[in-house]
Amino acid sequence: MKLIRLVHKKEAHKLAEKPLTGCTLYRGNPFFYGFDAVSAAIIESQVYMALGEIPPSILVVEYVIPDNSLHVFNELPVYEDYAHGSHHLGAWVRGFLKDKAALVAAFPSKHWARQLNYIVNPRHELFPKVEISEIRKIYR
Repeated sequence: MKLIRLVHKKEAHKLAEKPLTGCTLYRGNPFFYGFDAVSAAIIESQVYMALGEIPPSILVVEYVIPDNSLHVFNELPVYEDYAHGSHHLGAWVRGFLKDKAALVAAFPSKHWARQLNYIVNPRHELFPKVEISEIRKIYR
């Protein structure tokens, strides 16, 4: 499985040595969002939502995720206001990260029907097997 992440160019090349660079923290637990396509990463990006574009300083980082490391949640694992723009995944994220239930969890996008987004838990025992396969520009 491959997942895409958008990262600032100052941080992207540090990820091989320091994989927690640029992670979001939830109550002291690091995680990052992943997407199955560059277009999904862009449309779900808070940078894109705020600016209406992705600056050229943002790069695409492509990860190869080990097989059998995905847990899929078919229901919105979030607070009731998630569909109305809340970015808080709340208790579900805390439980997923704390329990180390899987390396990657998939959950429904708040923007697109039948689109899954992903959360990667870098504290999971399989995380050292995750590889960065490519770092590239978004634009030609």
